[in-house]
This record gives sequence, structure tokens and C-alpha cells, in this order.
Amino acid sequence: MNLLAVPVELTLSIIAHLPIPSIHALQRVCKQLNDFVCANESQIYHTAASYHTWIPSTALSFDEITSVHSARSIYGVQDWKSFCQRHFQIERSWSGRDFSSLSPFTATENEVHRIKVDEKAGIIITTVQNGGIRVVDIVENKLLWSLPREYVKQYAHCEYDQGFLIFDRMDRGKEVWILVSSCHSDLPSDEEAKYPPQPDQVAASGQAASLHADTDKGHFRPWALFRMPRVTRAFRFVYPTLLVGSSNQFFLWDIPSRDLVQTISVNPDQLQQHTPITHFGITQLNYVEVSEQHVVVCNISSLLVYARSNGRLVLQLPSDRFTYGSRMYVLRDKVDPPPGINTMMVNHPLRERIPAEPPAPNRRYLDEFVAAHVSRCGRHLVAMLATSKLVFIKDFQRGDDDLNERMFQLNLGSSRAGSRYLAFERNKIAVATNNGVFILNLKQALEDGHSPLEINVSRVPALFNNLLLSSISCLQLGETGLYFNWNAEVLQSDPTENERQFSISLRSSARHARLQTGDYMVMLDPDLPFTSSISTVCSVNMVSTPNDVQTQKNASDELINV
Repeated sequence: MNLLAVPVELTLSIIAHLPIPSIHALQRVCKQLNDFVCANESQIYHTAASYHTWIPSTALSFDEITSVHSARSIYGVQDWKSFCQRHFQIERSWSGRDFSSLSPFTATENEVHRIKVDEKAGIIITTVQNGGIRVVDIVENKLLWSLPREYVKQYAHCEYDQGFLIFDRMDRGKEVWILVSSCHSDLPSDEEAKYPPQPDQVAASGQAASLHADTDKGHFRPWALFRMPRVTRAFRFVYPTLLVGSSNQFFLWDIPSRDLVQTISVNPDQLQQHTPITHFGITQLNYVEVSEQHVVVCNISSLLVYARSNGRLVLQLPSDRFTYGSRMYVLRDKVDPPPGINTMMVNHPLRERIPAEPPAPNRRYLDEFVAAHVSRCGRHLVAMLATSKLVFIKDFQRGDDDLNERMFQLNLGSSRAGSRYLAFERNKIAVATNNGVFILNLKQALEDGHSPLEINVSRVPALFNNLLLSSISCLQLGETGLYFNWNAEVLQSDPTENERQFSISLRSSARHARLQTGDYMVMLDPDLPFTSSISTVCSVNMVSTPNDVQTQKNASDELINV
């Protein structure tokens, strides 16, 4: 087809829907096409940015890209063409095919427990094992704001989204603070709130502002204090909803309005018999997740999904199956990094394995769901078992209907190595296990008509260290980096020895204990001594720092040619 022979609007649309390197290749076909692309360059790349979902729509002007992207992700961007080049490179980096680097954030200091990252605001938030909260500048690696250990309890869990920071107290309370520079408008005043900040929060805020008066970046002020009516075990915040779970009730709070908007009670009659319950409710909550329409619960023996519309249990998946879904995938040996590219990751193609059958009827394989996340679109769910296994459910809101066909399992190495942490953002999953640190790109695999084999699985070889892997207590995905706690002094290590050890772990056979009932219990390798006291925040960066600019430019220009 002669592109120049069709209407101009159609030609522009066709070109904008091409892969980014193909646009440059098209310009080499003939002078007329080159002239056409050059004359319409801004419109073509603006449409391409929308088509590749790097911006919400073409209604977003170039001057507005800072409203949806962090400064790190648009570093060096001058127009829509360089914007597309930048984000094409970032996507390649996430898949292990372009530049990436490892770096520490020493300003977070040691004893890091939980991590939250806001690349757009340019901050990293951490709670400290021995108590306290620290906020660090993501670019300048310096302390911006803090709350002391006398105020924030030891091993505090924290949640953060859209400028709201939430952490737990010893008295069943959940504190909510808001970023001072937050762009939220039309928020109710403290006088209108049912659960306003309390005097001790106000006093702590004043002390923190005075201590860090040299800057106002990264500062928070108190927003609310919620006191739970009973002992709670887990909480999760996905703007605007805070979910707090107890053994028999789940409380949902709307954070902007500071109001309790829903309570879901556990109905034991709905639970299948393999879920252990007491007269109080579910035993041992491991994790909770919330989306606009659902509440997801990981307990000691099941994955439970409740509908927020009516509070009813709509899906229950026991953790005692030998396999999940009709398809199971395992990692192949790695492929080497692209030649000439400075990348910290290697790829692992997947191969399909026939799902295991129980050795005898009614036998169970005793495992445990330890974490779960819902995609931002609300359609898909990924859950992590204790044994380095991931379970994916497409369109989980459809319940049990053809569930087996919509579900598949991915094994990240030997089941003997325990799982550490799971994160899910922007169609990417990050997993830390005692086998390693993995990044999964799901951009195609979870869409209709695509195979799970299209999942891109990358691993960070430099992070294969049994002692430090077993001490990871948090892992977070940002737009341009993966953040985790690690000993910064051993970020770099012998890649040859690491690969040898990983290959051994990949082939390690599972170990089981057979119980008197005939059931099988997976036997995890014992964790090594806890060493998180020497860990700070480190990151795998998918974008360059000023020192890396030329290294990245030389490599990317060769591959992208935009």
C-alpha cells in the first residue's frame, strides 16, 4: 500500500500506531515519506504516545506531561519525539533489553523496614525497624523530613498513595498524614471531619517542621487518626480507600473525607470447610488488598475475594492445590544480556510444564497465600504463595465460571525457596524470593487473545545473595525504578558465582513432608540469620543518572534510532 496515496489523516494514524523504531525505519524508505514524517512529527509522536499508553490521551498537551510523569522519566525530553524515545527506552529497560543500573540511597540510613516511593513528588518514605519515619529526596539523596522513634512504633507498617501516608500505632490507631505539597483540592476542613488529627499528631508535626525548616519538600502534616474498634491484623491503602482487616470484619475508610464508609463482616457459613475459622472468624490474616469493587484476603489456607457492593464472598481459592489453573510455567535458563548494553538484568524465557496431579485422590499440598494484588484496571489478580509460586487470574471478578481456564501458575525457581515480597504496578510485577529478585512485564500477557508465555521475566543477578534475599522486608515499583532494602556495601558481587548458585537453586527439587492424613507439606529451606539492620534503600534504575547519560545514549541510539 502506498501510504502517501491514502487520506492524510489515515496516513498519520497508521504511522503513529507503528512501533517507535519503525517510524524511523519508514523515513528511510524514500524522501517523500521522510518529508511527510518530518512535517508532521509532533502530531505523529503525540498520537504514538497515547497509543502506547504513555499518556492518558492526546488531550494532554506537552506542557502538561509533568502532571502525569516524574522528572526522572522525562529527563532530557524536549518534544513528543524525544518523549517517545525516552519511554520506549524505559520499557526496554524494564524488560532487560536496555540500560539499567544499581544504586543505594544512603540518606535512608540503616534498619529500613517498609518503603514507599513517589517518583512524581521525588521522595522515598521509609519506616525504621527501631521506630521512626524518614523521607528522602530521590534525586539529591538527602533527608527531607522525619518523625522520631519516640513517636512512631518499631516495625511500623506504612501505606502511601496520592499524597496520603498511613501508618499504625500501638493503640490500634491508624495515623493519616498528607503531603504538604499535595495537589488535592476541596478537602474538608478539620472542623468538618469526624476523625480529625489529635493534639499529639499536631505537636509532632510542629517539631518535624522546625527540625527540617531548611526545606518544605517532602513535608507531611497530620490529616486524621482512626481508632479501630477491635484488634486488627493487616491494612492496605489504594486511593481513596483504606482497608483494615480483623479476624471477623473488614473496615473501609474513605481517606479524603475521613469517614468509615463500609464494614464487611465474615460469614462463616459462606466459607468452605478447608478454611480454618474460630467462633471469632478467620484465623491468621497474611495480607489484604482493596480495589474499587473488591476486597481480597490472604489467610493461612485460602485466598478470599469479597464484593464491596454487597459484602458477599464471590471467590475462594484454597492454598492446598498441587497446581492452579490448566497451565503451569517455569523458568528456562537465562539468556545473555544484549551485547554492548549496560544492563543489570537477564531474561528468562518461560516453558510450559504439565500440571502435577495429586499422588492419590483427596490428597492435599499444604501451602499458604502470603500476598495478593489487583491490577489498577480492577480486572486481574495475582497472588503469591509461600513457595515462590505466583497464581494469575484473568478477569477474577467473574468468580468460579471457567476459572480453571482463566488461571495459570508461574514457578519462580525451586519451591524450597520462600517468598519475600510482591508488588504490582503499571502492568509490571516485582517479586523477591530466596531465589532472587524478579521483574515481570505483563503488558501483553494479561490482554485478551495473548498467551501467558508472552510474560517477560527478568532477574537481577547481582542481587543473588541468600543472606540478604532472606532479609528483604519490602520491595516497591516506581515508574522508573525498583526499590528494596539491601546492604549497599554488597550491591556488586561476582556475577559468575552468582549465576552458578542460581542455576543450582533453579534445579533444586522440592522437599515435602508426608503427614499422617496422607497430605503433603512443602518444606522450605530455613532462612539465614536476619540482617536487615544493615540494610538501606537501594534501587534498580531504568533511567540514567547524570553520570550515566553518555553510557545510556550510546547504547540506546544504536537500538532505537529515533
